Amino acid sequence: MDSTSSLVIRMAALTNNLIRVKIGHPPLLQSPNKTVVRQTDFNVFSKALIINSSEFAKTSSELISTSSELILTIAELISTITETI
Repeated sequence: MDSTSSLVIRMAALTNNLIRVKIGHPPLLQSPNKTVVRQTDFNVFSKALIINSSEFAKTSSELISTSSELILTIAELISTITETI
């Protein structure tokens, strides 16, 4: 399983677990398009999005690090080829 699939599965599990959390009957929030949502549900969903965003940031950081390592390796290979010529 690739890292993207694993991340999506973790996001889905985390979101499902967080949405199950209920605290009494909090006030309802109403959006401009007339969608009504319990404030607790909205807060839990927001927290899930923030956590998932941090996972994406971590994955992006790892990809940037890997790209930097590849660039350094390519530079070393070019240097080695130049020396052999």
